[in-house]
Amino acid sequence: TNIIRLGNISGSASGPVYAQVLNAASSGAGYTAAAAPVLLFPNIAANGERVINTATLTTALGEFGRGDVQISVEAPSNTITARRYATLANGSVTELNSGTVAADQNQVNVP
Repeated sequence: TNIIRLGNISGSASGPVYAQVLNAASSGAGYTAAAAPVLLFPNIAANGERVINTATLTTALGEFGRGDVQISVEAPSNTITARRYATLANGSVTELNSGTVAADQNQVNVP
C-alpha cells in the first residue's frame, strides 16, 4: 500500500493536482486509462497538504491494478514537497522523501 503526501510550503494556494495512469498491469477487464490527466484536488491550501491513498486513486482513475501513476501539481516546484509512505509485505512502513520537488528534479530535464 502506498500513501502520497503533498505539502505546500507557500503562503499561497497551489493550482490543481492531477493524476494519470501511464501504464497498467493486472487491471480489470475492459479497463482503459484516461487519455488526459484527471483532477484529484482543485488546489493545495497555503501551508497545507493533500494526502493521496489507494481509494483516492481508484475513485479518480478506476481499477487500474498495478501501474505507473503520474501526479502533477500546478505550482512552482520549490513550493511543493512530496513524501511517499509504503507499507511492505511484512507490515513495516518505509518513508521516502526529499526536500522540495525542485531539489529532486534532474536539471537536464528542467526547461
